[in-house]
Amino acid sequence: MLTDVIFSKTYFSFEEAGLGYVTIREVDIPEERRSDSRTRQLSALLRVLGDCYRYWPSPYKRMADRHPPWNVAGEIRNSRVKAFAEAIWGTDYSNDLELALQDLARCGHASGVISVEDVRIQLVEPSDLYLRCNNCGRVHLHQGVGRCTRCFQPFDWDSAEKSPVSDLHSRNFLARRVFREEYSGNSTQSSFRLHCEELTGQTEHPEERQRSFKGIFLPLLSRIDEEDTEIGEEADEDELLVLGALNPILKKKDEIDLLTVTTTMEVGIDIGPLQVILQANMPPQRFNYQQRVGRAGRRGQAFSMALTICRTKSHDLYYFRHSKKMTGDTPPTPFLTKRLQNIADRFLLKGWLALAFRKLRNDVRNAGEIYPADLMSPPDIHGEYLPIDTILSEPSWLDQIRSCVEDTLPEAQTLARVLCDTDAIQLTPDTSVAMSAIDEVLQDPRQTGLAHCLAEAGLLPLYGMPTRVRKLYLGLRKHGRQVQWHTVDRDLDLAIYEFAPGSSIVIDKGDHLSIGFTPDLADPISSRDQEIMPFQDDAFSTPFFLLECGACQAWTEIREQGDSEPSDECAACGSKLHLENRHECRVPNAFRTDLPAYPRTRKEDFDSGIRHRSIQAEGRQLNFTPIQSFGPDSNWSLSLSHPTRRLGKTFRLNRGPRLDDGSHFFDVNPGHEVKVYRNSNYTLPLQELSNHPRLSRRIPDRFDPSGPTERFWLAAPKVTDSLYLTQSNVQPALSLHRLPGRLDSTSGHEEATLMQISRWLGVRSAAISASYLIVNRSSLELDIDPEEFDVLEPRLYGRTDRRPLLQIADNLVNGAGFCEFLSAANSTGFPYVAQFISSILTDKGEYPLSEFLKEDHSECNTSCYKCLRRYGNQPFHGLLDWQLGLAFLRAMIDPSFMCGLDGNFDVPELERWNDFATSLADSMVKRFDGDGPVHFSGIAAFRLRFRRRYTPWILVAHPLWDWQDNLEEGTILFEARELAATEAEPLCWDTFNLARRQVFVREKIRNQV
Repeated sequence: MLTDVIFSKTYFSFEEAGLGYVTIREVDIPEERRSDSRTRQLSALLRVLGDCYRYWPSPYKRMADRHPPWNVAGEIRNSRVKAFAEAIWGTDYSNDLELALQDLARCGHASGVISVEDVRIQLVEPSDLYLRCNNCGRVHLHQGVGRCTRCFQPFDWDSAEKSPVSDLHSRNFLARRVFREEYSGNSTQSSFRLHCEELTGQTEHPEERQRSFKGIFLPLLSRIDEEDTEIGEEADEDELLVLGALNPILKKKDEIDLLTVTTTMEVGIDIGPLQVILQANMPPQRFNYQQRVGRAGRRGQAFSMALTICRTKSHDLYYFRHSKKMTGDTPPTPFLTKRLQNIADRFLLKGWLALAFRKLRNDVRNAGEIYPADLMSPPDIHGEYLPIDTILSEPSWLDQIRSCVEDTLPEAQTLARVLCDTDAIQLTPDTSVAMSAIDEVLQDPRQTGLAHCLAEAGLLPLYGMPTRVRKLYLGLRKHGRQVQWHTVDRDLDLAIYEFAPGSSIVIDKGDHLSIGFTPDLADPISSRDQEIMPFQDDAFSTPFFLLECGACQAWTEIREQGDSEPSDECAACGSKLHLENRHECRVPNAFRTDLPAYPRTRKEDFDSGIRHRSIQAEGRQLNFTPIQSFGPDSNWSLSLSHPTRRLGKTFRLNRGPRLDDGSHFFDVNPGHEVKVYRNSNYTLPLQELSNHPRLSRRIPDRFDPSGPTERFWLAAPKVTDSLYLTQSNVQPALSLHRLPGRLDSTSGHEEATLMQISRWLGVRSAAISASYLIVNRSSLELDIDPEEFDVLEPRLYGRTDRRPLLQIADNLVNGAGFCEFLSAANSTGFPYVAQFISSILTDKGEYPLSEFLKEDHSECNTSCYKCLRRYGNQPFHGLLDWQLGLAFLRAMIDPSFMCGLDGNFDVPELERWNDFATSLADSMVKRFDGDGPVHFSGIAAFRLRFRRRYTPWILVAHPLWDWQDNLEEGTILFEARELAATEAEPLCWDTFNLARRQVFVREKIRNQV
C-alpha cells in the first residue's frame, strides 16, 4: 500500500503530502564517499528518477518494455537528469553521475531504475519543517543538494522561510488517507495499521480468523510454522512454550481490524459487535439488507454505521432513489411446499429402495458372499444399491431386487402414510412402478451406480446432493503431517463459468488462474515420489454433441452409439439437421490452476469471451393440447415436458474464448504433469491444459502433452420439469413469429441478417416479458420465490407454420413439480396456468393489473421494480416491458386480437401507446434535427434531415405489428403508409428500438436512405 501511494499517478507525491521522503542507507555507500552530503545527493537523484518514471514494477510499462539501462553517462537520454547533474556537479558531470548510479546500484536501484522493493522511506513528524520552492512550488522535506529537484533553482535551507509539516497534512488528500483525524494546532497523530483479511465460505480455518477478529488469542494454538516443518517431524515443546510466551506480541501482529466477507456472513456467523458495515453493492431484497446491516450496533454499542455503495446497475439505482423500499418493505413470507405429487413420489421411492437394498445386502452377507456395492470406489453417495455393471452382467440380480422390493412393501405403505399428512397428495406404493424405474435407467445408464442413475433421471431426490459440485485445485498444502490438496468448489452451473480456463478467483489475497481440467485427485499418501491416483478415468464425463436446428432453434443432444450414425432430423420439428455443424460438449469432473507454491497477489487481466453464458432447452417432439379456457376460439396450446413422467433437459453452455477463425471453443492438450513439492515429485495423470496463447506462459514446464489438441464447449446439463406455451394459429398481421435468432439458410428458410434480428428485438422482449408475467403470477399463487422458475430463451416451433414458443422450467435439478402443477387441471377442468393467464389479462383487482394500473406507475413505459424487474432477472432489465408482455399474452390466446391495428386501443397494454409513440417521435426530431411529429391515420410519424435533405416519413409502429411482409389492407398501418407515401416509400421503426437506442435507429435510417 505504501508503494501505491508513492508511485501513484503523481509519482513522488508522498513527499508532497508531508509524510516522508525517499532516501538510502548511509552504510550502503562506499566508505570512501560516505557522508551526509552524499546521502542527500543520492536521495535527490532518486526523486529526479521518479519524476522520469524510472521505477519498476511500473503500472505504465509491460515486462517486454522495461526501462533501458543507464550505467554510463552516454546512455542517458533524459534532459531532466542531465540538467540536475549539471546543476550540482557542473558541466563536466559524467564521472560524478556514473559514480552516483553505481552507488544507487549498491542500494538496490541498478541501471538507474528505482526498485520499489528496495525503496527506503524516512518518515517525518508533523512538527518538522518543510520548504516550498519559490519558483515551481515543489515541497522539500530536507536540505538535499540545495537546489529544487524539479526546476533546479538554488535555495538556502537555513535562511529560507519554512513551515511545519502539519500544514501540509491538513491540505493534502494523501495525508488525509493516512491520518484519521485532521491536525489541530500543534497536536500530533501517529500512523495506524489496518489489518484486513477475508472471511468467506472458502476460508481455511475460519474459526481462527474469527477469533483473530474478536481479539481472542490462546497460547499454544496453531503457532507451528507448517511450511517449515517436514512431514513426520515433531514440534519442539520448548518452541511451543516460547511462542506461547510471545502471545502479546503475536496479538499485535495478528489481530484483524477489517473483514471482507461474502453473503456467508448473512446466514448467522457470530463475529461479535461491529462498528461499521460497508456494502459494496445493494443487496437483493430487504431481508438481505436487514441481515447485513443488523450486524452493527449490537451488544450495547452506542454508535455504529452502515454504509451501502450503489453501483450504476438498474437494481442499485432503483433502491438508491427509493431507499425506503430497501429499508421498510414487507419481507417475503417463508414457504414450505407440501402439495406436489412428484416430490412425494421421489421420497417414497428413495425410502422404499433403501429398505429393499438394505435387506438385499443383509441377505448377501448372511449367505457369506460379498455385497458388490461394498467394493465401489468411490461409493455411490445416493445409496449403496448395486453397480450398474453388476446388474447388466448378471440379470439374476433383478429377480433378487424384485423379491426384496415386494418383501418391503408393508414398510413402504407405512412411509406413504407418513408423507401423506395432508389431503393434497395421495401415495400408493406399487411394485411394478418401482421396478419399471430401475428398468428405465438400465436402458441408458449414465453413471456407475444404480442410485446415482436413478437420481440423475429424476426418480430420486437430488437437491442438495454433492454430485453436481466441482472442485478447482489450487495447489498442495501441508496440514500437520499430511500433504493435502487445497481446493475450492462451486456448483456445476457456476463452475463452468467461474472455473473455466482463463478465469481467476481471488482467495486470501492470492489470485489463482485456471488453466485446465483434471479428474478428482486423491491426496498424496506420503512424501515419497509417486503418481497421484485419480478417482475418475478422465477429466470429463462421457462427451456428447449439441446441434442447433436452423428451423426452430431447438438444440438436439447427440450421443455416440456404436457405429450407427445418429438421426439427422430435429426431434422438435422434423427439419433436416446438418450433423457436420454439431459441437462437442463436455462436463468437467474438476478444474485446476497452475498449482503455484505461492499465488500471485495481482489479479490476472484475461478476457477472451470465456464468460459467454447461455441456457438452452433440449429439443424434443412436443404434444400440445389446445386450451379453450377463453372460449372455443382460444388460440393457444400447452405442453409439459414429461406427459409420461419423463423429465426434459436443459443445458448451460460456456462456449469458450474466441479463436482466430472466429469460432468459440476451449482448446486443450491432454497429458500428464510432474509436480514438485517439498523435494518430492508427484505425477498428475490425465491432465487437460489450455492451449490458448495467453495462457501458455502459465503452463507448467514439466507438463508432457500426450495427444492431439481437443476442442469443445463446456456444458452443465440438468434434468428438470419444463412447460411450453404456443399459439395454435399465427395471426398474419402480427409479428409474433419473428423471434430473433440465427437461421440456417440450408434449412429451407432465408438467413436472418443482423439488421433483421435487431429490428425485431421487440418481439423477443415481448416474449420474455410474457414469460416473466406468468412466472411472477404463478409464484404468487403458489406462495414460492420466483427464482424457483427458470425463464428460458423463447424460440420458434414448427417447420412450415413457425410459431413462437414460451419456455419455463423448474430451477431445481430433477424439477420441484411447479411446472407440472401449472399444467394440471383445476376444478374447472382447465390447467392452472390458464387460470393465471386469464387473471393476468382481465382481473384489475389482482396482480399484475392491480400494480400496473396504479397512478404511481403511470410514468413507467417499459419496466421497473414495481412491475417486472427484480434482482434475479437483472440480465433482462433492458428487455423487460410490461405492456409488450401483456400484448404478447393476449395475442397468443385471442385470435381476433390485432394489437391496435384495427384502431382498437381499449386494453390496458395499449391505452398509453399512442402518446408514448408520439413522445418518441418528438424526441427523435429534437435530438437529431428533423420534422414532426405528424400523424397519418392516427399513427405518429417523423422524418430526419441529413445533408439538408429530409428522409421519407418514418412511421412509429408497435413492436408486434408485422410491417415487413404481411401488411394487410384495412389496418391503420396500411392506411398510414399510403398517406405518408407522398414523395417516397415511408420507413417504419418500432417503439422498442426508439425507446432504447435512438442513436442506433438514426444510423440505420441513414443507411436505409
